[in-house]
Amino acid sequence: MNQENTVQKPPEPALELAKGKSKGEKLFDRAVYGGLAGAVTFAITVPVTYLLKYHWKVKPHFDAAVDGLHRGMTKVFPAMGRKTADTALTTLALMQGGNLMLLPIAWAEKHKAKIVSGLNVMLGDKTPPEQIEQAPQQTMWSLVQSRLMAFGAVFATLKGAEAVIPKTLNTLEDEVGTQMCKLLEKPVARMGPVIENGKLTTGMVPTKTYAFGKIGALDVFATAAAATLLYVGGHFFARKQAEKKAVRAESKTAKRLEAPVMLDEAPKANLTQVAGEKQYQGVVASATREAQLS
Repeated sequence: MNQENTVQKPPEPALELAKGKSKGEKLFDRAVYGGLAGAVTFAITVPVTYLLKYHWKVKPHFDAAVDGLHRGMTKVFPAMGRKTADTALTTLALMQGGNLMLLPIAWAEKHKAKIVSGLNVMLGDKTPPEQIEQAPQQTMWSLVQSRLMAFGAVFATLKGAEAVIPKTLNTLEDEVGTQMCKLLEKPVARMGPVIENGKLTTGMVPTKTYAFGKIGALDVFATAAAATLLYVGGHFFARKQAEKKAVRAESKTAKRLEAPVMLDEAPKANLTQVAGEKQYQGVVASATREAQLS
C-alpha cells in the first residue's frame, strides 16, 4: 500500500470554539449584569427601601415586622438583639430591587444565544453560535439560588461591620446622607407625619434626600455584591443543573437499553392450536427454517 496516499491531514484546530468570550457575549454580560443587575437595580432599590423602611405610612408595619421577627428569633437564640432583626429586614428590603430585576434578566438569559449572535453580527465577530449555546443556560431557579446566596452574604457582611466597626458604619451612612443634603441644598430633617401607638401625630423626620443618601451608602455595597454573586453564583448553579440533567438523561437511556426486549404479540388470528396449546406461528416457522438450514 502506498503510504504517501494514506497520510491523513491533521485535524483542523477548533479556533473559534477555543477562544474566550465573543464581543457580543461580553457586551451582553455588561448590559445584563452591569446594567440590569447593577445600575438599574441600584436605582430601583433606593426608593423601594425608602418606601418600606422610612415612609410614614409603611414604617409602623416595618417596625412591627422587626419586633415580630425579634420575638421569634429570641425563642431560638435568647441573647439575640433587636438590631439583628432590623438588619435582616433591612437586608431584605435592599434585595427587593434586585428581585424585581430577575424577570428581565431571566428573559435575557433564555434568549441569550439569539441576542449574542445578533450582537456578534453587528460587531463583526465571527464566533459561531455553537460556542454560545455550549455554555450552561441560566434559569430562573439558578438566579433565585444566587439571590438567596447574596442575601446571606450581604446580611453576614452588615452584621460583621456592625460588630467590628459599628460607629464607622453609622458614621458612613450619616455622612453620605448629610453630604447629599448639602449637595442638593436640602435639610436633613423636617416636620412630618408620624404614627405613634397607632395615632397620627407630627414630629421631626428625616428628609427623603437624607434617607436616600443613607440607604445608598449601604446599597452601593449590597448591589455590587449581589450583582457579582448573581453572575458567578448563577452560572455555577446553572452548570450544576446542566450536570444533573445530563446524568438523568444518561440514566434514562441506560434503563431503556437494559429493559428486556419483548417479542411483538401476534394477532389472535395468527394463533393456532397445536397439541392442545397455543403457539405462535411466526416463531414455529422461524424455528423450522433454522432447523432445515442446519
